[in-house]
Amino acid sequence: MSGTIIFIILIIAFFVIRTLLKFRGELDADSAELKNQKIEEKFKVLIDGLNEYCYYGAGKITKIDKRSLNIYEQGSCQIVNLEYSTGILTIIWKFKYFHQEMVYKRNLSNARDVNKEWQMNALNIIIPEFLEQYKIHENKVKSSGIVG
Repeated sequence: MSGTIIFIILIIAFFVIRTLLKFRGELDADSAELKNQKIEEKFKVLIDGLNEYCYYGAGKITKIDKRSLNIYEQGSCQIVNLEYSTGILTIIWKFKYFHQEMVYKRNLSNARDVNKEWQMNALNIIIPEFLEQYKIHENKVKSSGIVG
């Protein structure tokens, strides 16, 4: 009985260690990537597209650290955050409508070897999804009586 428990613990430990090593390897790959090419260069087409859509190109890019940045225009009701980790690009787009914040979030996998086409396809996914979520949010705020 105790041999079975030890065996189960060893199997679980093996999978946990394997997962942690794989995760660490992915982080190391990110670091190597971002050492040669900054996040704002790697995702330039996507960043420029979001900046153009959200702020007519007037948004400011603020680098948070080597893996993340914000796109924002002073006085705007929205902010877009990009976070890159383990080969996944996460877009977090926050938008306030009548003091009610909506948060759109999308993980884009396979973001290691991106090109212009990948980034344009990402824009063609992100913007319509955001607009769909925004319409739902707008209707919810309007139906709550906050907006007349």
